[in-house]
Amino acid sequence: MRISLRDVRLRYTGRIDWRNPEGPEFIFPASSLAFRFQGKGAAIVVENRRLYWDNYVGAIIDGRQRKWKLADEGETRLVLLDGEDEGEHEVLCFKRQDGCHELVIRGLELWEGSHLLDLPGRPDRRIEIYGDSVSAGEVSEATEYAGMPEAEQMAEELVDYINRLDIPVWEEEKNSAAD
Repeated sequence: MRISLRDVRLRYTGRIDWRNPEGPEFIFPASSLAFRFQGKGAAIVVENRRLYWDNYVGAIIDGRQRKWKLADEGETRLVLLDGEDEGEHEVLCFKRQDGCHELVIRGLELWEGSHLLDLPGRPDRRIEIYGDSVSAGEVSEATEYAGMPEAEQMAEELVDYINRLDIPVWEEEKNSAAD
């Protein structure tokens, strides 16, 4: 079952280009789409507008973080959840990386017999952080490189460590009931 990307039970957060309401475009890192549903499975269809590096999309599904490599061109259908459990599920899909690509959401699908649920209300508190690429999560998962200088030749190797979820901004948001 295809879900309208304008459904009021979907929550978008971040810097998103809405010129095409049927294809919201995530420009900045950590831009996200959150939803809850009851049923066995869900998939998202995304278009990757790659500039460089391998590009990934991340998701937290029922409290577990995952990532998927995107096709360099065209659309990719990502099965977020496909299981036996027909219970309630919570999903947060997010743009993991910086300006190395843009991510367009092209579709959201729920398995037959599944349906969207309402999300809890947004918190009243808002946080805005100013900083550089490190503040935005650049190489935040590269713990084995801590204390080492960034080298141009390491850039391709470090791409797997870029994750906007593991940044102080999102940690503060999770711990302080802020958006």
